[in-house]
Amino acid sequence: MNTRAAEKIGATRGHVMLEVFSPADGKKIGEVPSFSVDESLAALRETRQAQAKWAQIPVGRRLEIIRAFGEILHERADEVARLLSAENGKPLYEAYIHEVLPVIHLSAYFVKRAEKILAPKPIPIWMFKNRKSYIHYRPRGVTLIISPWNFPFTISAGAVIMNLIAGNGVLLKPASLTPLIAYKLREIFDAAGLDPKLFQIVSGPGRMAEELIEKGAPHINFVNFTG
Repeated sequence: MNTRAAEKIGATRGHVMLEVFSPADGKKIGEVPSFSVDESLAALRETRQAQAKWAQIPVGRRLEIIRAFGEILHERADEVARLLSAENGKPLYEAYIHEVLPVIHLSAYFVKRAEKILAPKPIPIWMFKNRKSYIHYRPRGVTLIISPWNFPFTISAGAVIMNLIAGNGVLLKPASLTPLIAYKLREIFDAAGLDPKLFQIVSGPGRMAEELIEKGAPHINFVNFTG
């Protein structure tokens, strides 16, 4: 979903739109839907259903999506960095070095190592030599990620990548000052072939996230908050 698509969806569904301005010159650079709590809860329920299927997929197949994501991000690095610079205000080279490149490297790291990291781990039982015990990793469920404005891409993308690899679904509530880059992240995952219901964005004011946590508690298994 690109930023234009986000604007179109907001207009079609009758959302109140959240305007985004460049901190460099104060000019409007885009707008995204401002989700109500009820709309966010509906997205949460969809993500919960999609996550139940995703959790059954082997780690190796999940990593195929992450590999594709990393490759597409590499191809579109300039586009992503320029949007980051325009929306966040950081210099273009900082957008590359501190945001885009770390996410490309993180994707490659987990594509190479995640299967080993998530493999069952034997636990020595010193008093029972004839028995074996293992740690088995299971998906947690749905994670709500609340990300900041100062590193809106690398923090969000890193959390999304690790949750998806672990078999979780993701609801991302980006900072109100920098939501466009969150939709760009979602757009790249869409291009990589990820189920759009598995990773959803609920842009809006901070108070919406607070109420979402209270009302969505049965369906939110973990909150990843960076303040």
